[in-house]
Amino acid sequence: HEWQGLLRTVVQAADGKVPVMCGLGYKDTKRIIEDGKRAQDLGAIGLQVVPPIFNLPKQDEILRFYGDLSDAIDIGIMVYVTKGMHTPIYMDTYRKMVDFEQIVAIKWGAVVGEYEDIYELADTFNIIDNGTGPVPCHKLGGKGYINHSVDIYPPHDLRVWELCENRQYEEAQALQDSVNGPLDGIFSKVGARTGGQGVVKKGMMAAMGRPCGVSRPPSGAMTGEEIAELREVLISIGWPVPGADKVDSPTASELVRSPAGGAGA
Repeated sequence: HEWQGLLRTVVQAADGKVPVMCGLGYKDTKRIIEDGKRAQDLGAIGLQVVPPIFNLPKQDEILRFYGDLSDAIDIGIMVYVTKGMHTPIYMDTYRKMVDFEQIVAIKWGAVVGEYEDIYELADTFNIIDNGTGPVPCHKLGGKGYINHSVDIYPPHDLRVWELCENRQYEEAQALQDSVNGPLDGIFSKVGARTGGQGVVKKGMMAAMGRPCGVSRPPSGAMTGEEIAELREVLISIGWPVPGADKVDSPTASELVRSPAGGAGA
């Protein structure tokens, strides 16, 4: 029941300056169409939609699912599956989706087949990398990528993509590696202790001076020691961490305090 209020708020805050997509999924065809129409009415310009994975749909059922949704709405659809969903979409199914008017993008992580396979459809769909990274994606004709950091410090990823657009691929890869390498170590360390995709990102927000509260249970939070280590990593890669050049920089305990005074980032 929360997503509609969230979407409404984001659309209002964006105020037409940036397009807003809405993620929907795991629901049967009837409910995905209902929610898709709601998202459209609330101002979303597109949807990220995963199949109803708990139904364990077959390929023809997946195709029918997206076809029915495409027929029912007037905004774009990005098709998304990942390995943990255990509902692969095969290349023959993607090829048949070219006939669906509102299917405009595929978020690709090579659940089946080779990474390069999907790019045969790059002239029809916007391919968004969800695995290898922005540089090979761009080289093969992709239009974007999923990342660790754009919501934390946008100038980094904007620069990576600018280098790709200029075909400066070696420089783009070096810049990406200079950030992803150190951050991957933090993600692995925290991920060995607690699950949840937002735990480290919330820690990064806190370290950058914009704490946004804790992850929902059962996900845990970064500890004070982990936040302090993360802060040093962000400083080392050159990000503008508040207080980095001051003797009286924030302590770990101050960094993990949420805006409402709660514990942990």
